[in-house]
Amino acid sequence: LQIISQFLSLMWYLILTPRRKRPNSIIVINPLTRSSLPALLLGRLWRIPVVIIASDVRSETTSFLKRLRRWTQLSMIRLAPGVVVYSNFTGRDFRAQRPWIRMMCPPSPDVMDMRVVPLNRNTRNIYFSGSTNHFSGVNLLLDAIMYVTDPSYRFWFSGRGPFDNEIHAAAASDSRIVHFGFVSREKYLALLQGAN
Repeated sequence: LQIISQFLSLMWYLILTPRRKRPNSIIVINPLTRSSLPALLLGRLWRIPVVIIASDVRSETTSFLKRLRRWTQLSMIRLAPGVVVYSNFTGRDFRAQRPWIRMMCPPSPDVMDMRVVPLNRNTRNIYFSGSTNHFSGVNLLLDAIMYVTDPSYRFWFSGRGPFDNEIHAAAASDSRIVHFGFVSREKYLALLQGAN
């Protein structure tokens, strides 16, 4: 109901926008039904381009409503006149034969200003940092680790989220895996420097 009410209120707000104040284009961040659907409908009505920045696509498939929401979001990505993606996979999977462009997010200034340390060619440190959920792909990395048989590899994780328990369980059975949890910025930068 919240999504429906937000969709209707945004739609009503945009419909009441005076002709002289109508935008030349509409850019929507994330293919959320409440904002993307009104944008696509009014973009077509007003004959202006609509671009969706598809930085996040939901993956829940646990209930009918969540599957419907995911289907709606993917449909909006497929139907939008233009889409900006953070991953080539999103573009290839959902925008076949339609225009899309990949946007790169530059690292933050403290990462750019990090002291350069010589690469230690004797280590094989793979570092994952971020939310431990389906969207980040941490489950795929956990699944892939079992295929890496070289004992010199180390798999470091920092962050927090729904997959914390799975990472801890994997670390208990594989000494190459370490979960540092949610770390300070200084610790994050140190881990980043130690990663290959």
